[in-house]
Amino acid sequence: MAPVTDGIDGLLGQMSNLDINTRSQSSADRVAAIEDLIESVKKSIEIAGNVQAFKTQDVRALASLDDARLRSLHLQVSRLAETSHIIQSALSEVRDLAARSVVQSLVDLAQRDVTINALLKHFDPKITLIARNNIENSNSGRGQILVKTAEECYNATQSTGQLDADDYFALLDAAALQWPMDPDFESKEGCRQCWPHFWLNVLSKCPGGPTLFAKSVWPLGYMPRYLFRVFDQNSSGSSDKDKIASQASVEEAAYHRIDLLSLDRDEATDMLFRHLKWISDKDCIPINLTSWTSSLLYAIQYAVYRCHKYQLDNTKVKICVVDTTKFPRGQFARDSQLINAFMRYDSATGAEEFFRFRLRDKRYHNGEYLSQGLVSLPGQSCVVSLGRLERSGLFDLYPEFDDEQRRMRWANRVLELRTSWSTESLTSEEAQTASAVAKRCFPAGFAKEMTTMLLCFKNWVPESYEGIAAGYPVVLLVETQGGPILWAGEAPDEFGPWVRIRMEGRRRVQGGIQTWVVSGARIDVDIYQAQPEKKEITVWTLFIRAESLSALLVGGVLQAGNGENLLETKAKEVLDGTVLDFGIEANPVIAPYNIMAGNFIKN
Repeated sequence: MAPVTDGIDGLLGQMSNLDINTRSQSSADRVAAIEDLIESVKKSIEIAGNVQAFKTQDVRALASLDDARLRSLHLQVSRLAETSHIIQSALSEVRDLAARSVVQSLVDLAQRDVTINALLKHFDPKITLIARNNIENSNSGRGQILVKTAEECYNATQSTGQLDADDYFALLDAAALQWPMDPDFESKEGCRQCWPHFWLNVLSKCPGGPTLFAKSVWPLGYMPRYLFRVFDQNSSGSSDKDKIASQASVEEAAYHRIDLLSLDRDEATDMLFRHLKWISDKDCIPINLTSWTSSLLYAIQYAVYRCHKYQLDNTKVKICVVDTTKFPRGQFARDSQLINAFMRYDSATGAEEFFRFRLRDKRYHNGEYLSQGLVSLPGQSCVVSLGRLERSGLFDLYPEFDDEQRRMRWANRVLELRTSWSTESLTSEEAQTASAVAKRCFPAGFAKEMTTMLLCFKNWVPESYEGIAAGYPVVLLVETQGGPILWAGEAPDEFGPWVRIRMEGRRRVQGGIQTWVVSGARIDVDIYQAQPEKKEITVWTLFIRAESLSALLVGGVLQAGNGENLLETKAKEVLDGTVLDFGIEANPVIAPYNIMAGNFIKN
């Protein structure tokens, strides 16, 4: 082993060669300086490893040094400690430089005026932190980091988000300052609109970014938490665990990054008509749309249908599940919203008559949503095969899916199942099977919700309430952010059909007895340990008797014990465990997050 003094001198020598405060004249020189710093620190770490391997004889060797040498060594070690702090600061600055380079690349994609520049300056620390987190937590290339950062910034501009423009105005109002005024935006409301619009433009111009629908066709008030897409080797476009791409995106058609509502009206109407009616015409331009459904029941039956229609191995038919809260608004649009947008633009194909049929016959409303172009999936979805669902016990739970005489039927078969299952109940044992199927087929972040959806296929009435601790739904449950489901309230003798509402808001739920009112019916609630991990956000999960909540779904009010209105609802449609088109007026501190109900209370 080298003498200890030599090792320490060598380490200090390496550090003394680092002039980390030097500012080079060019960007290339700065990058080279950063690389030199990294290499020097790597070498110093190797030397430090030798110093850490002190042995008793090494310590004794220090005793032979004269006082001057020991004093010099002590001073150099003190300098080394100071240098380590400087290096830590430099490394932190390097990380920020990388994040700032991502932010700069993004903001350069869209035009900026004085108002946008003021907002960018105000939110710069938060925007930089979003970019930095994506760099540190991503294994993807720069392109995906740009897209992810733009998506998060765009989503954060929504009300109560990290980049909500109201935060900027509140600061100005408090300081009684005059905010920058641009001729194009003569009010705060105009600025509130231009800020998310700026990030929407940035996102749409990111290479590999999503193609978003215009705000005019966004789902009204409520977006289902989960959407499903069935695919196999015969499906149009390209689908796998990483992406769902339309045919136009696969062929790199010139318009695959252009919103449907921005295309020529005749072309857009014909494209929507051909997609919804399943018309394949090689003489027409490729379709830039892909279909999804909010109904797991519908997706499973469709997977069964495709498996037997094309005589495929059941492991080759896949169901993709996406969590829509992980995508920017406008990634998905309801079919009915798009149909209404193009109803008056009839084409030579007879689209208007077909569109009217789609809107009129609600028996075939299966929660269809559409996406455009390329939809990137990593970290926002999961994919399961029909074969895995079957092996995990799905057909034992619902043997009707394995009916040989009805495998080749699809939409009408779904109607039959909904009708027959609306009067049937699952036992507690079958509820356990549903939970087991979900846990075997879906990752932890999806399993609980998929269990709920599987239970919603039938009118599940628990035989007992012994399963409360395991998370079974009873009168009222409260779930803290990231925490377990907690039981609250007394279970009635006959619980009956249940409805689930999940909300989040800037409210602390205190423990103890509280009285909540659901459309005039009092519910006494005993809440335990309902403290969120994040102080500013609380998530509530409510499971309430259907007879109490049915009025709420069609226009009732959920009130706290102090009479404060927490939620006022106007449900339009309930389908297979998911409330669709959910018009809502909520207290500003509450935002609807996820609403589910058994299909037995469908309108």
